[in-house]
Amino acid sequence: MAIEAAHYQETRDALIKDPVIQAMAEDMEGVLDWDSYLHASGRPNFNFMLGALKEYKRRGGTIQTHIGGPAESILIIVKESAP
Repeated sequence: MAIEAAHYQETRDALIKDPVIQAMAEDMEGVLDWDSYLHASGRPNFNFMLGALKEYKRRGGTIQTHIGGPAESILIIVKESAP
């Protein structure tokens, strides 16, 4: 478990509702090899966090976020939609 400020969760909550993040999560639903995106703890690795943040900005995302916000939010959406 990571120690984090309350605004991190507030940011994830906002990102989960963001259509840009929802589209990115939909694009990630077919990923078979999640090990290349995650640490053993199940949290996003640095490359996934950085890539997701860059892609979020490239797609016009406007929510101010910490580096891991988009990747963490994508994971939450994908996990919730998994059968």
